[in-house]
Parts: sequence; structure tokens; C-alpha cells
Amino acid sequence: ICIACGQCAAACPVDCIEQDFERIDKENVFVPTFTIDYNKCLFCWYCIPVCPTDCIWMGEEFELSTYDRKSLNYDLVGKGQNTPARDLGLFREEFEAAIGTMGERKPEKVEKWKRLLATRSVGLAGRNPAKDKSPSSGNAETAA
Repeated sequence: ICIACGQCAAACPVDCIEQDFERIDKENVFVPTFTIDYNKCLFCWYCIPVCPTDCIWMGEEFELSTYDRKSLNYDLVGKGQNTPARDLGLFREEFEAAIGTMGERKPEKVEKWKRLLATRSVGLAGRNPAKDKSPSSGNAETAA
């Protein structure tokens, strides 16, 4: 789960990682663009050790030959699908609450944030699931 720190893109020597973030607050970030262009990638692995949440890793696939160069530009934005670490339905509800809270301080951005939240091709990021105590991560502390 990406927390939108930007360290992977900063570590890339050939700028093959493209990221675009719209931060609501410290913990809630919209991710309209997060791609890796394997036309440029050197497979140097510099992006892997700098990632604090281990959301980037090298897989076992190594044969990337294709007749279409566009197919080598991988979109890493979650398309509204649940992951083992995050229930995106609850995560969206938490984003709505954050928009309501931060909207009082930044009313000029509320419309943009609501539009981004309504767009399913925009990913949601910003919290480390291992440290997160929200209901969407499944790590919420329950009162006994």
C-alpha cells in the first residue's frame, strides 16, 4: 500500500516512475497517476529498498518482449479493488470523512477532492496498513 512518499520516483536514475499525488491531509492522499514505464526501466532495484511499506518489489517475470510499447507502461494505481491490507469501501468512507474535516480549513479544494473520490481510476493512499488503526485496515482497536 503506497503512502505517497515519492521516494521510489526520487531514487529512480532514469525517471521511469511517474507519480501524481493530491494530499488531503497527512494520512489521506489521492493518487491519480502512478506508473512505471518498463521501456525505460534499468531493473536497478533502487526503488525497492527506499520504499517504507514494501509496495514495490521485483517479481519473477523477466520476459517483457512485446509488439506494442504502450503495453510496457504499467499503471500501479488501484482501481477500487480490495487488497489483503485494505478494505477500499471503508477506505473511501474514511476519505469522505477526511474531506469533511479538512474542507472546513480548505474549502477551495473540496470540489476537486470530491471529484477525485468519485473517479474510480484514482487510487487512494497515505496510510501504512501495518501501523494504521482505522477500520479499513482491519487493525482497528476494538473496545472490549
